[in-house]
Amino acid sequence: MKTAFVLSGGGAKGAFQVGALIWLCKVKNITPDIVIGISTGSLQGLAVAQQDIDLLHEIWLNIKKDSDIYTKSIVNYTKCLLGLRNGIYEFDGLRRILNKFFAKDKLLKSPIDFYAGKVSLQTGNIVYVNKQDMTADDVLASCTIPVFFTTVDKSNQQWVDGGVRDIIPLKKAIDLGADTIYVILCSPRHPNTMYKRYSNIIEVLMRVLDILLNEIYINDIETALTINDLIDTFGSYKDYKKIDIKVIEPEYEISDSLEFDPSKIRQGIYHGLEQASKIV
Repeated sequence: MKTAFVLSGGGAKGAFQVGALIWLCKVKNITPDIVIGISTGSLQGLAVAQQDIDLLHEIWLNIKKDSDIYTKSIVNYTKCLLGLRNGIYEFDGLRRILNKFFAKDKLLKSPIDFYAGKVSLQTGNIVYVNKQDMTADDVLASCTIPVFFTTVDKSNQQWVDGGVRDIIPLKKAIDLGADTIYVILCSPRHPNTMYKRYSNIIEVLMRVLDILLNEIYINDIETALTINDLIDTFGSYKDYKKIDIKVIEPEYEISDSLEFDPSKIRQGIYHGLEQASKIV
């Protein structure tokens, strides 16, 4: 029997996952065999694999503003418009955090298998990097939302957010033999009504991205649950086996994906604890 944690993407909304993981790992003492992260989920997944949940919590609580994670620059905007740059923002804050947080020795000694998903712009394929081959840049690449952030160059390829191909790496967990899967989402499966005006193109793009990702959430999870129902009804379904899937998700949106507001981070962490306690 194998247990997996599957951690979706969602940027700043990943604070919710921190709270859920505190409940699962620290309160309920659940140690997964496998953890798979996409985008911000790869940062939380790294903490699970390194068994550094307390340090992850501290990192999130120390975020005071957007510039602790990424920086904005008129020069960069201008270069993007002129075709001299492939990302609007610079991920320098997150890079500094990862360079301090990433601990290869802890990863290799850990009993937990860890995979972070990233996508190659050259091939269009998603690659799940395992902990043996992983570097801090692989985790950074997994978090790199295309257009918003510059691509991560490695092995003669340009790498971006794994969520471009697989926002919930549920199939990967099943392929690795997981029997029990805790899926921790950063947003509700069904998008909330947002009572705000989107005043610039960046805000519109982020909202559209959130709506598209919600659709993928629904399809991936509902497909897996439908297969379970077919197995319950008919005793078997093709070559599939029944998987115990526990979905931990927020009831409402707390922040935008690029909104690193300290009060909303704390609210997200608390809500993650709250929601996880209802499931486990």
